[in-house]
Amino acid sequence: MDIITHALLGAAIAPRQELALPMAITSTIPDWWTVPPIVEYLWQHRGRFNNQDFWRWVPARYTELTRWSHSLVVLATACAVGYGIFRTSPWIFLPWLLHLIIDIPTHASSRTGYLFYPWSCWQPLGAVNWYEVWWFSIVTILSLGTVVFFRFLHQ
Repeated sequence: MDIITHALLGAAIAPRQELALPMAITSTIPDWWTVPPIVEYLWQHRGRFNNQDFWRWVPARYTELTRWSHSLVVLATACAVGYGIFRTSPWIFLPWLLHLIIDIPTHASSRTGYLFYPWSCWQPLGAVNWYEVWWFSIVTILSLGTVVFFRFLHQ
């Protein structure tokens, strides 16, 4: 799923208005590593973007960082550190977990989606690219519907 929809979903599930922004940010953490290579690619290709060419071009360091950030191992560590040092509620990390769950069926197997990385490269499903599936529009609409529902519920 795209980073904007992840952020909207993170904000939507915030139990209180003041947590909407932190939870939106937490929801996008796994995809932070996709922004620098997109900027670099666009710079090198004079603003022209080809999705298939981009994924062949992406430097290995970004793919590796994305694997780490899409790992339940890293999420558990972040929860432990957040709670242990800063006394941050583990609930603030719920959007990150939802991000990983949503990404399970929509990540290309050669790139990310290894839930137990670095311990294992096992994937729960035969993954596909999110932009290649017709139902991505339905997922986006349902996500935005969730935003509206939770915002209405919290008023």
